[in-house]
Amino acid sequence: MRTFNNIAKVIGDARYYLYTQKELAHLMGYKNGQFVSNVERGLCGIPANIIPEVAIILEIDSSVIVKAMVNDYKEYLNNCVKENTPKTRIPSLRKMDTL
Repeated sequence: MRTFNNIAKVIGDARYYLYTQKELAHLMGYKNGQFVSNVERGLCGIPANIIPEVAIILEIDSSVIVKAMVNDYKEYLNNCVKENTPKTRIPSLRKMDTL
């Protein structure tokens, strides 16, 4: 399962003293605060195309948001590899050709 813990922390921490969730959502073009709530709970990330706008609104460098999103994706990929690593050794395809 994919998580968004890093972006959740960045957005939540940056927003906390500046805006309510509803205010930030409206500035981002959403009708209510549910989207921001979902981001801050780590249920979803933010669309890549609004990173610059969100960075300006939250008065942070866009590289902070990008780094958080990249770290979330790295964690997702590492979890996928761990979860899908075979428990037993798979025979080499080269050895199967000679059988």
